[in-house]
Amino acid sequence: SDLGLSISAKKQQQNLPYLYVQNSMSPALSCMLFWLLPALLDSTRAIRPSHDGEASAEAVAAGIWPKPTHVEMLGQPEDVVIQAKGHSFKIKTGCEGGTKPTGCDVLSTAFTRYSAYFFPHDVAVESTSFLELGAATESGQKQSQVTELEVEDLGAELTLDADESYALEVSREGRATISAKTTWGALRGLESLSQAIVFDFDKEQYLIRNAPFRIEDAPRFKHRGLLIDTARHFITVPRLKKLISAMSFAKFNVLHWHGTEDESFSMPSKLHPELAAKGAWSSGERYTWHEVQDIVEFARHRGIRVIPEFDMPGHVSSWSHSHPELFDEHCLQTQRGVLPSNPTTPLSTSWKSSSLSGQAVFFLTASCIWAATKCPKSAGRVWVAMLALSSRTLW
Repeated sequence: SDLGLSISAKKQQQNLPYLYVQNSMSPALSCMLFWLLPALLDSTRAIRPSHDGEASAEAVAAGIWPKPTHVEMLGQPEDVVIQAKGHSFKIKTGCEGGTKPTGCDVLSTAFTRYSAYFFPHDVAVESTSFLELGAATESGQKQSQVTELEVEDLGAELTLDADESYALEVSREGRATISAKTTWGALRGLESLSQAIVFDFDKEQYLIRNAPFRIEDAPRFKHRGLLIDTARHFITVPRLKKLISAMSFAKFNVLHWHGTEDESFSMPSKLHPELAAKGAWSSGERYTWHEVQDIVEFARHRGIRVIPEFDMPGHVSSWSHSHPELFDEHCLQTQRGVLPSNPTTPLSTSWKSSSLSGQAVFFLTASCIWAATKCPKSAGRVWVAMLALSSRTLW
């Protein structure tokens, strides 16, 4: 459609929700979809209060995106004031000592980021990361104004099967405790807590309404993805980072990066730099290795895997700008570009492997789409396959 939106359920081991946003969509509409999609996907999730606090539990759940699986009221609900200058973060255990798990760095940078999300109207807010067990608080600081994280496995890798469940408990004094099995679940808990904090413009105070309560939450789908296509419409690195940040607000965990197409080849290649040099929209509309690594790391710190997509043997017309010898001339003139359909030929095999060699080295996951295409002079329809490789695999 003109909006370029399609939502489909892919059945592999389970149903996987997927959102495809064509880059021609207006920024306003794209932003609206980010906020509407979680509500659509989670509209049937039940809120199960433990006693008479049904209305309060619903009120708590209404402020969290997507709607959490379970909200329990822990007492008579009331509004709790959160002091921006007296607030701090603390990892209960696991980050003390010398060598720290990778999750310590992820959460430390998250503390800085979420301080601004917690208190957006306080220009003087500073984030204090208590990475040592039992670290002393600043003089005059209330111990109750602490967000404490209890994470079982700070070294867990970000994979499809990563446990993103968490529990968030807010006391009557405004003390927040996030319990999670992995770093990635702790990130989801921080996001939910940031959404629970509101600003009262009349009193100029930050509040958590309807405390005390406990939230227990876990995603219904392991794969919650957004597909972008920078081959047909180049997107700058700053805009990509804004997109990734917006995804984290709705707890998405996969960015499917479609980087090569007939129209352009903007992804870097150390073995064949000429592909992007001559195949990109312009000399400036392509990415460097450092930029791609930066995007992948930026996304990882927000609990998002970046899965790149490289199309072949179809959808490769952009390759012809640097290597026209790879293509049947008649096919290239009348059809979308397609490499030789026999995958066992020396020409086909060498180029399909060498063009992607090293591309996946810094991606957490990578995919190669063998696009189905029919060419008049080819022996038949090109076979279709999809291959997923780990970050340690060279294509």
